[in-house]
Amino acid sequence: MTPIPPLSACHVEYIPLRPSLFAGQAKYALSAIKWAGDYFIKCHVSPNELYGQVGDFNLDHTFWGRPEDLNMSRPAYKIDTQHPGELIYCCDNTRGY
Repeated sequence: MTPIPPLSACHVEYIPLRPSLFAGQAKYALSAIKWAGDYFIKCHVSPNELYGQVGDFNLDHTFWGRPEDLNMSRPAYKIDTQHPGELIYCCDNTRGY
């Protein structure tokens, strides 16, 4: 699941309450939120078509290292009216658009 909803909520709820605690960090939070939002928008190539990737839980959790060093298959899936994909759809819709 994407960490963007909690990051967005933190930005909206807590940064205004404790600006000294987050001094100089707001621009980085907004940049991360924008990057993820742009990514999800690009995954929606048409109103009823979404592309996404789902890792293999068993393989992912046997590797304890940096994500950049994880060299296993990450197949992309298309979901549309002919090819349902609830997991990708649910994870993508957590972004709140």
